Amino acid sequence: MGLYTHLMENIFSLGELPLHPLFVHLPVIAVPVAALMTLVLALVPQWAPRWVVPAFIVSTLGTLGAGLAKMSGEALAEAKNLSEHAAPLAEHAQYGDLAVVASILLTGLLLIWAVAVHKPQLHSLLTSPKLLLALRVLLTLAALAALVTVVLAGHEGAVLVWIKEA
Repeated sequence: MGLYTHLMENIFSLGELPLHPLFVHLPVIAVPVAALMTLVLALVPQWAPRWVVPAFIVSTLGTLGAGLAKMSGEALAEAKNLSEHAAPLAEHAQYGDLAVVASILLTGLLLIWAVAVHKPQLHSLLTSPKLLLALRVLLTLAALAALVTVVLAGHEGAVLVWIKEA
């Protein structure tokens, strides 16, 4: 066993217990909550000064959790001599990768909005109705992408754990 494999197995497990099932709970909760907060803020932008920073924090936690879930899932697959590019893990791993990207995008857009709302010199940029609309549309798309990919990754993971082939 290589040093990297040994290190990854030890970081993402407690003894024989893999930490992937624990880590997935953070993005499964935080990313949808951040996405729903973002959708509400996109519909009611006057709430942004008060709620965009909490949405950003929740999204950041979800993104970190998605990254931990991805890394621990890769370590778990390797420990079980499974490939994330082949059945039965391929779809779950692919949705997990997309969930990480979508949550990073959502977090980045929320950061842009938070900075623009709370920095007076940038706030004037958002007084342009066209720019505000463009940002709200991008946030809506990113929130929907994050929500859908996390749900799909979670569903595929649950299928792997709970559904047995006949």
